Amino acid sequence: YQIWQQQDQDIEYWFRVWTTKEAILKASGLGIRLDLNSLNTQVHPSDQGGMCSHPLIGTFAYQNFILNQKIVVTIAWRAEQSCRGFQFPKIQIVQH
Repeated sequence: YQIWQQQDQDIEYWFRVWTTKEAILKASGLGIRLDLNSLNTQVHPSDQGGMCSHPLIGTFAYQNFILNQKIVVTIAWRAEQSCRGFQFPKIQIVQH
């Protein structure tokens, strides 16, 4: 994270990458026991979700949510790549 800051990179993007890795590994049941550098989340700088594949855990879709312009929440689920693409499920974040 400190290296990312020194390179003047977008902090929100860094958090989306990190929370995506964390969500995918948790959804796989593996937890954070995989080399994080080997998990390419393919997080796009402006899109809020996508797909990620890894030979040890399979394929997952994920969606990022930005709450109050400072909190990043990512949800991941097992998915299959298809020529039809994929659609995000309807996920509603309720804030109290």
